[in-house]
Amino acid sequence: MSSAGWVRKVCGLGALAAVLGGLTACVNSPAGPTRFAPYSQTDLRLGSGPAVVAGDLITVHYTVWFYEDGQPEQKGAAFETSRSGAPLQLSVGSSGVIFAWNQGLPGMQPGGLRRLVVPPSVGYGGFRTGPIPPWTTLVFEIELVSIDE
Repeated sequence: MSSAGWVRKVCGLGALAAVLGGLTACVNSPAGPTRFAPYSQTDLRLGSGPAVVAGDLITVHYTVWFYEDGQPEQKGAAFETSRSGAPLQLSVGSSGVIFAWNQGLPGMQPGGLRRLVVPPSVGYGGFRTGPIPPWTTLVFEIELVSIDE
């Protein structure tokens, strides 16, 4: 490779690094919500009765917030809830549900309330979904209303 070609390649990599560095600064800027946190699940209230398993059809109420480090319970702005209407019915383990729900709902019992911290790797990844920007960590609180037949 000629020295001119090498310089173009190195300068191109430097420009790419600068752009990616700038994106990282925007994503985790102190003025905005923190977008990365590890997955976690916490039972806030235990239910009773049979436990959810993959394949169950269930009914839940949920609320979702943007994850924001430094806020109480890391809850930033809430942007969606089923509490103002009908609960959501879904099949656990289906492809229509984000991986974090398929991972975090089994074991819940009716009446239980569970908090899931959902990083992009098990949530919506690099895609914008409605009000959710790409690469965003979310906090869900999910109440299991029933396991349906």
